[in-house]
Amino acid sequence: MQYFREVVEKFPASSEANSALQNLRTIYVGQGKTDDYLALLKAAGKSVSASAEDSLSYAAAETRFSSGDYTGAVSAFSNYLQKYPNGQFALQASFYKAECLYNAKDYTNALPAYEFVLGRGNSPFAERSALQAAYLNYYQVKDYGKAKQYYQQLRSLSTTKDNTLAATRGLLRSSYQLGTWDEVAPLAEELLSAQNISTDDQIIGHFYLGKSQQQRGQFDEAISEYKIVTGLTKSEVGAEARYNIAKCLFEKNDLAAAEKAGFDVIKNTSSYEVWVAKSYLLLGDIYHRQKDYFNAKATYQSIAENCPIPELKAEAKEKLAKSEAEEKAGSKIK
Repeated sequence: MQYFREVVEKFPASSEANSALQNLRTIYVGQGKTDDYLALLKAAGKSVSASAEDSLSYAAAETRFSSGDYTGAVSAFSNYLQKYPNGQFALQASFYKAECLYNAKDYTNALPAYEFVLGRGNSPFAERSALQAAYLNYYQVKDYGKAKQYYQQLRSLSTTKDNTLAATRGLLRSSYQLGTWDEVAPLAEELLSAQNISTDDQIIGHFYLGKSQQQRGQFDEAISEYKIVTGLTKSEVGAEARYNIAKCLFEKNDLAAAEKAGFDVIKNTSSYEVWVAKSYLLLGDIYHRQKDYFNAKATYQSIAENCPIPELKAEAKEKLAKSEAEEKAGSKIK
């Protein structure tokens, strides 16, 4: 560095000075000292355009990123964007900054950087940014409306099968969370019709299709979908599917089958407290509808006394009081 500087200072008009400046540029950019390099150029009587300053500042940040110094890169990209908010490399700087932050699990700051990229329209960075922004909005922020927006954008930008599947899957999940049932069913069917989908995709496809049908009162169709789910998984989704089968049968007023299905949940998914407790509540509802107040009260009371889930405990107490009141009113009529 010292020798190159001497060449520039002693022989500024020589071709060697130009070569020395190029070597100095590489060294200064590698060290992130672009301001020092610019000062050297000006001291040597070299004019520096605003565009060249912009380019030089970005190059220093990109060098850190390329060398794997992601912490330093975030700082350098941030400095570049602060100095040149509308610079010629603002798009790249925002994207690479977002990637560094995401890898560091700093999702709060990564998201607006991805959204900045998407706000600039189509670019080589838009597809990846749409995927990441959708994911972060769904899983971290839980803003399902925004997640849906970005999954739609991902679908229009997708150039790979994986991203097309991710978009369809994300739209399905987001629509389910938003309760837009008219959109859930076609998205579930679209996912299920894709070639060579994973078991997980089959599970969520059939499960959400069943949920959509259940919401629309298509109980037989929903039960068929839930049965497919229970055959594919013993996870909590499978436990919920078993419960929903019992619930659908209850809604159909097929109380004997609903009771059997409720006990099936309790027997086969005992490790999932929520669905076991909900199944006991459903059994209480079955007995209540049959005016079997003795068993209805006993079931509700068991949940009210023993359930560790506050909202279900409160629901059981409310239903217990209702059963007691109805039984009392019935006995007075007699």
